Amino acid sequence: MRLLSQARRGAGLGEETPVKQVARLIVIIFGFSEYKGKQKEIFDAAMLGADVLVVAPTGMGKSLCFQVPAIADDHGVTVVVSPLLALMKNLKLFKVTPEKLCTKDFMKLLTQVYDRDELNRLVVDEAHCISEWGHDFRAEYRQLGLFRRKFPGVPIMALTASATALVQDDILKSLRMEQDHLYKVVHPFNRPNLFYEIRYHAMTNADAQMEDIYNYINGLHRKRGRPSSGIVYCRMRVTCDGLSDYLRRRGLSARPYHRGIKYDIKLANLLCVYSCSA
Repeated sequence: MRLLSQARRGAGLGEETPVKQVARLIVIIFGFSEYKGKQKEIFDAAMLGADVLVVAPTGMGKSLCFQVPAIADDHGVTVVVSPLLALMKNLKLFKVTPEKLCTKDFMKLLTQVYDRDELNRLVVDEAHCISEWGHDFRAEYRQLGLFRRKFPGVPIMALTASATALVQDDILKSLRMEQDHLYKVVHPFNRPNLFYEIRYHAMTNADAQMEDIYNYINGLHRKRGRPSSGIVYCRMRVTCDGLSDYLRRRGLSARPYHRGIKYDIKLANLLCVYSCSA
C-alpha cells in the first residue's frame, strides 16, 4: 500500500485516476447516474493518494466520497473514524470511534494491517470535532494526529458539514495533512430546497415551551394532511428526555436520542424513526 500510495502521490491530481471504473461503481452499487458538486474530483484525488478535506452541507453525498474509493481499491482496508454510532450501520468499511482508534491494542492491530500494505486510508468524519475553535469540540479527536506519525504515506480524508476557515486550518494542522498533496473542496452551503423559519418562545416556563412545540408539530401534521417524521434538537440531554416524554404523553411518537443513552436503547429509538408508530 505504501508503494502504491507513493506512486499515486507522484502523479498529478489532474491525471486520470488509476481506477477507471469509479463512475460505473456509482451506478451499479449506489444507483446514482451523475456526480454531485465536485465528487468526481474528490474521487480522483483520493484514488491518487492525496490528503483530502471536504467541507460540504448535508445532502451533498460526503459519505460516498470515502465509500467509493474504498470499494474501488482492489485490496486493503479503509478505517473510518466517526463519533456517531448511528452512522456505523450497514457500511462495508471498518468504522471506529476516536477513543478506540487511539488505544494501544487497536494501534497494534493497525500496525499489523499497515505492515501487510493493506491500510489504504484514514477517514475522519465530522472532522470539525477535532478543532477547539469548532462548535462540537471533542478532546479525543485531537489524538488523531498520532495516525500520520505512526503510518506515514497513508492518505487521510477529513469531512465536515460545518467548518469556518479557522476550523479548516485547525483540522489540517491537527491531522498533519500534507499541503503538497492536499485536495481541498469547500462547497456552497445554500440549500434552495430547504425552508428556514425562526420562531421565538414568548414564554419562559418549560411546560409552556413544550406545549408550544407540541402545537407546532400538530399544526405541521394538519397542514400536510398526515403525520410525518422529523428531528427536534435540544441543547441539553435532560431537555431531550423531558420533551420526548411530554410529546408521547400528548399522543405523538417521540423518542430521545443522545450520548447518555445505552447503545441498544439508542439504536431501537433510531429505528423507530423509520419503522415505528408508537
